[in-house]
Amino acid sequence: DGTGRPGVIVGALADFILSPSLSLETGVKYAHSIYEITNKRELASMQLPGMDESLGTLRTIDVDSWVFEIPLNFKYRYPVSMKTHWLTGLGYSSIIYGAQLFEYEYGIDSNPSASINSSYRNTHAKMYPGALNFSLGVSNLLKNKKILETSIYYQQGLGKTGLERNTINYLGVRGVYWFTVR
Repeated sequence: DGTGRPGVIVGALADFILSPSLSLETGVKYAHSIYEITNKRELASMQLPGMDESLGTLRTIDVDSWVFEIPLNFKYRYPVSMKTHWLTGLGYSSIIYGAQLFEYEYGIDSNPSASINSSYRNTHAKMYPGALNFSLGVSNLLKNKKILETSIYYQQGLGKTGLERNTINYLGVRGVYWFTVR
């Protein structure tokens, strides 16, 4: 419901090979999500912790979220050549919000150029309904026997998350560098 900026999700994943074409991917991913809400209609309808209308007219809300994700994805590989495979993935991710910070800016009606800022921090970790994961891409075997995987990645939330009760809806490009651990 706000405007944000593109972000980076980092993590550590393991790909368990079930057959030459099928694998199970799991691990932990981390994202620091930041966005701003400035739409007056949205601001008027929101009820978030730490809001104080006695300070003035709410102008903006900045929301910072520290999010952990535990994916469980099945991936299917279709060989194109000895070194290249098309791949598709389908899975589910558990979503855990580690912390959230809400920063509010209020305008003072008697002095339009002045503002008052306040903030509210929630540090109680909470698990929310997860998301369905979809991916479509290609993997290439490199000369050093490692695999570089690139795909289009989409996540659709299955419920409301965070204290602001948003639905997850991500689209992005994913790059993975796989190496073997014995």
